[in-house]
Amino acid sequence: MTDALAPETELDPFGGDADLGADLGAGLSERVLNQDEIDSLLGFDMGGGDDSERSGIRAIINSALVSYERLPMLEIVFDRLVRLMTTSLRNFTSDNVEVSLDTISSIRFGDYLNSIPLPAILAVFRAEELDNYSLLTVDSNL
Repeated sequence: MTDALAPETELDPFGGDADLGADLGAGLSERVLNQDEIDSLLGFDMGGGDDSERSGIRAIINSALVSYERLPMLEIVFDRLVRLMTTSLRNFTSDNVEVSLDTISSIRFGDYLNSIPLPAILAVFRAEELDNYSLLTVDSNL
């Protein structure tokens, strides 16, 4: 019964958080990047000439082809994926399942992004076994 008489700040667990955020932010820098600085960080700086094509996101999107033959572990990764998917799908469906790798090809990342049918889900995740990041794409055809 004493809860009904409690002050409003005790009932609201977030009541004092606005002041806490202001206190924490007081020590931080108030500098905000303008659009030119953001574009420069992301590699979209249009006034830089050749350097703008070789930095940031533009460097990834416009990069030349890298032959998959230069990635010897890629075939091993795909072989392991095929084996794991075969086993998992066989256990899931209780039927014979055949998973096979048809082809491996390489295209520019920008061309790949433009070829994805919309709507689609693009997810970047950390592959701890590879000690790097991976991209997963799920499109509406799936």
